[in-house]
Amino acid sequence: MGTKLSVSIEATTNPEIAPRTDRPPTFDPQYGFAKPRKVREMKATWEEMDQFKLTRGQRDYCAHLLINLMKCQRARAPFAGYFCGEDRAAWDKCEYEDYIMRIKKLLVRFRCVTFRSLSVSAVCLNGDNAKQLWRRKNEIHGEMMCNPQCLRAAQSRLGKKLIEIRNEPTIQGGIFLRHLLLRNPKVGDLYPDVVLSIITSFIEMTLNTSDMASRRLCIDLYSIRYGCDAQMMEILLNTLSASVMNKLLSQEERTGIFNLKSLGVPAMRVHLCNLLFEMFSSSLSFAKAGQFVVRDAIMNILEISLNDLELRDAALGTIRSLCTNGKNSFLPLVPQVVTILISKLKVPSDSLFQTLHHMCRIYGPSSTVFRHLYVIFSSLVHPLDEKV
Repeated sequence: MGTKLSVSIEATTNPEIAPRTDRPPTFDPQYGFAKPRKVREMKATWEEMDQFKLTRGQRDYCAHLLINLMKCQRARAPFAGYFCGEDRAAWDKCEYEDYIMRIKKLLVRFRCVTFRSLSVSAVCLNGDNAKQLWRRKNEIHGEMMCNPQCLRAAQSRLGKKLIEIRNEPTIQGGIFLRHLLLRNPKVGDLYPDVVLSIITSFIEMTLNTSDMASRRLCIDLYSIRYGCDAQMMEILLNTLSASVMNKLLSQEERTGIFNLKSLGVPAMRVHLCNLLFEMFSSSLSFAKAGQFVVRDAIMNILEISLNDLELRDAALGTIRSLCTNGKNSFLPLVPQVVTILISKLKVPSDSLFQTLHHMCRIYGPSSTVFRHLYVIFSSLVHPLDEKV
C-alpha cells in the first residue's frame, strides 16, 4: 500500500501535492480555516450615508445595517420597537464584532513586534522623510515592549538592520537603536560587538561633524547601554587618560581602549577629551546596583585635566556629576578636590565658582570650603594693622 501510494504521489501532476520547483511555493490563503474568509467590503454607498445623515463614527462596515434599521423605524413608526427588532439585533451584532476585531488588533500591536513594523523601519532608516522617521519612532515607543518570543522571531532581521547602521551611521539609525535599548536592553546583549561598533562610529562622526544632535545621541547610546559597567568603564578611562596625556601607545595598550581613528590626532584632542568627559558624566546617572568607579584612576585624570586650561571646564563638569551621583561615596575625596580647586583660583572662571558652590550645596560643612575661606580671610591685612 505504501509503495503504490508513493508512486501515485510521484506521478501526479496536482500542484497541491507536487508543486512546481521553478517558482516559490504558493499557499491557499483559505488554508486552515473551517469557513472561507470573506474580505470586508463597504456595502453602503456614500450617497446613501449622506442621505440618511450618518455621522463619521457610523460610516463603517455596519452602515448598511443601520440604514435598513432607520428605514424600518420610519416605515413602522410608532411601532418600530416591535417590528424592527431583527434589524436592530443585526446592527448591534455587527457593531459588537467590529469592536472586538479592533481591540484584538490593538492588543496584537502593543504586545509583539510584527514583521510589518520592521519593514516600515527599514524604509525610515534608508529614506530621508522626516515625517516617516518620527512616526516610526512613536510606533517603536509602544511596540518594543515585547516578549522574548517576539524578540527571537525578529532576531535575524534586527541583526541585519544593526549591521546596516554600523556600516552607515545616521541620526535616524542612532535614534532607532536608542529606543531599542530603552525598551528592550537585551538587544545590547544579543549583539554586543555590533552595538559597540555603532557607538564608536558615532564618536568618530561627532568629532568630524561637530553636530550637537549626533553628540547627544552618542552620549545617550553609551550611557544607556553600559552605565558604569566595570569593563567598559576601564576602557573609557584608559582612552580618556591616553587622550589627556597625549602619549603614544603600544600595540598591547591599544587593546584596552576604544578603536578610534581620531585618537592621537592633535587637532581633535580637545574635542575628544571633552566628549569622553561628557560620556563619563552621563554614564554615572545610569549606574546600576553593584557598579562602581575606581577613584584613583579618575582622580589622576582630573588632576592632569585641571592643569590644562582647555580641558578644565570639562573636568569641572565631571566633578559636579560625581558629586551629584556619587554623594556619600565621593565624600572621602571632597577635601582633596577642594584643595585642588582652591589652588586654581589664580585663574578664576565661572565654571570653577559653580563647582565650589555645587559642592557646598550638596555636602554643606563637610565640603571643608569654609576652612580654606577662613585661612584666606585671616591672611588678609586688616586696615587697623596699617595704623599701628
